[in-house]
Amino acid sequence: MKREIKFRAWDNDNESFSYFDFADLRKLCEELDSFESYFSSNYFNEVDEETGNPLLMQFTCLTDKNGKEIYEGDVVKWSVWKLGSHCEKLSTKKINAVGWSDKKSKFFIGSELWDLGTYCDIEIIGNIYETPELL
Repeated sequence: MKREIKFRAWDNDNESFSYFDFADLRKLCEELDSFESYFSSNYFNEVDEETGNPLLMQFTCLTDKNGKEIYEGDVVKWSVWKLGSHCEKLSTKKINAVGWSDKKSKFFIGSELWDLGTYCDIEIIGNIYETPELL
């Protein structure tokens, strides 16, 4: 199985996302002669305040219940299910942002307790840039 490595980056100036894959990233790095000059260019204008690195959001390789690709930073609506059951819901819909856990090396919803890949009724309802009020 081939995994798609795709990213997006928020553009504050245009208030929109730029989408690209690994090949695009590699090509642009070659054109700019180095990885460092790529990230210091104006291509990414939303950066981490602590590190100065661009805020790239990776595609999770998952889609929501409507077939829309899920990226880090998406705000999703989902249900908590009884452990071991995909039939019995324990709560009404929850709303959280999708993130990455370095500690557990996986994508999660809201906290590291909720593994993104185990919920079948996930629906993207926004993202942390365009609809932060949902959180």
